[in-house]
Amino acid sequence: RITVIHKENTGVSDSRNLAISQARGTYLQFLDSDDWITPDMYEVMLARAEGTGADMVGCDYCLTHEHSMKVGQVVPNNKPSQAGVLDHEKYASLILDSGSLVVKIYRREIILGCDSRFPEGIFYEDNALGNTWMLRAKNFAYIPKAMYYYYQHEESTVHTITRKRCEDRMEAGRIMIAEAKKY
Repeated sequence: RITVIHKENTGVSDSRNLAISQARGTYLQFLDSDDWITPDMYEVMLARAEGTGADMVGCDYCLTHEHSMKVGQVVPNNKPSQAGVLDHEKYASLILDSGSLVVKIYRREIILGCDSRFPEGIFYEDNALGNTWMLRAKNFAYIPKAMYYYYQHEESTVHTITRKRCEDRMEAGRIMIAEAKKY
């Protein structure tokens, strides 16, 4: 059930894109390398997907400064009003407040049926494509429970401000706009 891919570290985008091409499961999820999840996160999310017919399921996360399962500050990632069969109002709400890509599972066909992949060589690569894949979903389920642990530390990407990272944030925004025009 698990395939290990041995390769040189060429960045998160390259690794995620390779994983997408090799994945065989019904759903995909993108766990960041320094974060962790509750032992039952996938079981709970898959059960919700199967019970609702959702193409995409999201949950909340908690910020943590230590390697433990102690729940830190809980961050609601979505809203219950965004869940269900996606209509114009729900899509609009998700565009304005989509939440994080890493706390969602996506039906594999949503991603494979789209030629967009994570842009390589930039930070914030997940921001660039989250809306593209979200807009391909027809049904969204939300679990208002923190099952993802977002590890915050001094070397975290989001805590280090450099010119390159600011430019990467702008590039991710440009990609989002290009993706919106494309799809």
